[in-house]
Amino acid sequence: MLWILFMRWSADWGGIQIYGCTLLLLAVSLWVMVRTPSFLYRFHLLSIALLLGSVFFFLRETLHLMPAVIWFSSEWTLASSVGFLAAALLRWPPLQIAGLSLGLLIGDAMSAY
Repeated sequence: MLWILFMRWSADWGGIQIYGCTLLLLAVSLWVMVRTPSFLYRFHLLSIALLLGSVFFFLRETLHLMPAVIWFSSEWTLASSVGFLAAALLRWPPLQIAGLSLGLLIGDAMSAY
């Protein structure tokens, strides 16, 4: 329900438009990170999120250079590659959601730069 409410809200910050869904994803990811029982799991989640963000950014920038890798479309290739990587590296579903959300937010922030 919150997702629908936050979809319509946006703010302009330094020429970059930030949508409410972004803040909701960040809040859910941080909530999962705080509730993670061990410091090592938190560190693992953060490192996987950085890896997923880097892979997302790399594929987004270079996928048009290697069309043989594209499965159905470039969006499908991006989503499935990052999703399979998150599923393989994180076992617990809340950690998968948090890692994937943080990774995609990091990848979007890298491409906004």
